[in-house]
Order: sequence, then C-alpha cells, then structure tokens
Amino acid sequence: MAKFVLVYTGGNPPQTEAEGEAVMAAWMGWFGTLGAAIVDPGNPFGASQSVASDGSSREGNSTNLGGYSIIDAADIAAASELAKGCPVIKTGGSVDVYEAQADLGDKARSQLGPEPDGGVWPGERSSSSPAARAAAWPNT
Repeated sequence: MAKFVLVYTGGNPPQTEAEGEAVMAAWMGWFGTLGAAIVDPGNPFGASQSVASDGSSREGNSTNLGGYSIIDAADIAAASELAKGCPVIKTGGSVDVYEAQADLGDKARSQLGPEPDGGVWPGERSSSSPAARAAAWPNT
C-alpha cells in the first residue's frame, strides 16, 4: 500500500447552518465509506499566504485549495477511484490525487528522532486505528 494525499479545490461553501450540517454529514458519510483507507482525514484550509522566490509574500493564493486528506491505496488509480465519492465534487469542486513519496519524511524522522510526546510527530495522529481516527474527526 502507498499513501496518497487528496487535495480539495473549489466547491461552494454552505450558506446556512442547515447546509453546513448537511455538508458535514456528507463528509462523515464519505469518510465512513473509506474505512481503513483513511490515514489522516485532514482538515480544511484557512487563511493563506504565498511566498515568492524573491522572498516577497502576498495574502491568499492562486489555487483556491480547500483542504486535504491522506489515504492508503494500492495505486494512484485506486486512490482516484476512492476520491470520486468526495463531497466537494458534488458542490462543483475537484480532488487532486498525489502519491506521497516516503523517502524524505523517513530520512527526517530517522535524523531528528522521536518527539517528546511518545514519538508522534506534529501533524501525525496517535497510534489509534484509522477507523477510530476517522470516527473522531474533526475533533482530533
């Protein structure tokens, strides 16, 4: 199995509290269909800033990225098939699927050693199962 990052772009945000609840229910339902494939359900993105090669920066970005998730799949075709059920697609958005290359992260972990809280790196989840992490999302 390989890890794949799903990057969400676009879509129409909910306009009312009821729409927001329906959107959250759709996401939780989709995560439920992914089951053990979920490595990290991810999060939506908030404010952004772009930094150029000359060091200048500006608020916002040109890509309209909305968030990410990380899944396990046999290959990019299987990951893309899982992405087809994503709720952002139903609201006019899209999902880009990237295979995560493990080499750099593994090298950094081996050189830096474990984190003080028992070896869980910032941004990684605890050792609980993928299904338990998905069930706890977005509260984890």
